[in-house]
Amino acid sequence: MFALPSHAGGLFRSTLPAGLAAAIEWQSLQPFPGNLVDPALQQQFTDLLFTATLRPSQERIHLLLEHRSRSRPWTVLHLLGYVTRVAEHHRRTFPRSRTMAIVIPVVLHHGPRRWSAARQLLALQRPGGLSTAELATLTPLLPQLGYLLDDLTMVTESDVRARDMSALGRLALVCMQFVRGSAAETARSIVQRNLDLVAAAMDEPGGQDGLQAIWFYVLHVTRLPLPDLETVLDDLNNPRIKETLMSTAEQLKRDARRKGRAEGRVEGLVEGRVEGRVEGRVEGRVEGAANVLLRLLSARFGPPASEIVDRVRTAKEADLERWTERILNAQTLGEVFG
Repeated sequence: MFALPSHAGGLFRSTLPAGLAAAIEWQSLQPFPGNLVDPALQQQFTDLLFTATLRPSQERIHLLLEHRSRSRPWTVLHLLGYVTRVAEHHRRTFPRSRTMAIVIPVVLHHGPRRWSAARQLLALQRPGGLSTAELATLTPLLPQLGYLLDDLTMVTESDVRARDMSALGRLALVCMQFVRGSAAETARSIVQRNLDLVAAAMDEPGGQDGLQAIWFYVLHVTRLPLPDLETVLDDLNNPRIKETLMSTAEQLKRDARRKGRAEGRVEGLVEGRVEGRVEGRVEGRVEGAANVLLRLLSARFGPPASEIVDRVRTAKEADLERWTERILNAQTLGEVFG
């Protein structure tokens, strides 16, 4: 959903320094044009890249959004590769220009532990044994890059709700950080507290697809039974919103049954029945998740190649969960599996 400027803009505004955010004409925010990206560059990008106009110069800047569910020590080096490729593309596209493209990297992190990776490239270039004078001489000669960090582990649910963002964007962040891995009752309470965001999100750009992706995510990363989630949404008395859940649930059931799994496995995956065998629930959940992921990939990017199907069918549950998270933001297959 953050592939849409209407949702990505609020995320960037809440992360960028106030002065920079005020200088950006947010109505000009748009995804980096795919037709300008050469094939090699497009294969490298696994995150979301946007362009926008600065006031008053009307210069274009690039905003790069990278999503991480855990801290990775070489993230800043990874981002340097992105920035370099964008700069090279800019040079080829505008050969008379004598300035580089401006790229502002933003890392969105959610997970059980706070972000701990270096946020400046210089932090990875500190060889031991150098004196203070030697470091002072060396530092100006080293490449420098930093990134802005939106670490959801450092904020509360109320903080997220108070952001100047779309309702769908705030709901996605709440679920990404506070629903994942929670007990069924906790997940139910979180959705209940955020029904106002659910109602508002339905009428926003991409609202229906976004809510379906969120319900799939909630059912996939928690043990919240479908009937419990349905009961919570009944409070809104909105048939269109309930249909987003039913569409997700029916597809989960169809996909789990397609391979002839026992009813106990289907119930364990979707309906949360206690009598479903534990083994059946686990196998049914994994296979059902694989089938739904394949369907989402097909709907988003067209029928997947046989090697993609094989990769998904043989994947572990943790991999399916990671790839499914990326569906929320993905623009290309590379963003899902990169």
